[in-house]
Amino acid sequence: ALSSIAAVARVEVVTRTAASLAGSRIFLEGAREVEFGEVGAPEGTTFLVRNLFFNTPVRRKFLKQPATEGGYIADLMEHLALSRPDISFKLVIGNQLRFHTSGNGDLREVIYRGGLGSHPGGKGGHPGGGVSGETGPGARQQEF
Repeated sequence: ALSSIAAVARVEVVTRTAASLAGSRIFLEGAREVEFGEVGAPEGTTFLVRNLFFNTPVRRKFLKQPATEGGYIADLMEHLALSRPDISFKLVIGNQLRFHTSGNGDLREVIYRGGLGSHPGGKGGHPGGGVSGETGPGARQQEF
């Protein structure tokens, strides 16, 4: 998936392992390496995706309004953040922070600090087992 995104966007990847003193940074433009080098970086990996579909004007006719496409991306990022609370996610659309999680592994932090929910969780059960969960605002509820 990353190679597909890199083919149609400007992508910057910064990474550093715990054992390294310096990190590495690569900047790709349409899957073409523009810049590569060492940088000071925190431990971990950061992907920055900018100007999605900048080099594919034919594809633009299939895109909806920027707000609609941004909503699709935000929905995907929210699902990713919920599935991996141990990874920090930050989504900025149009210089506006949509949500940010710390990556501390706490699912409640993802739900509340990430702006994905606003109601307390609950627990229930019986001697043979139990269930616990978190609830979100009415706009987020889905019927299954």
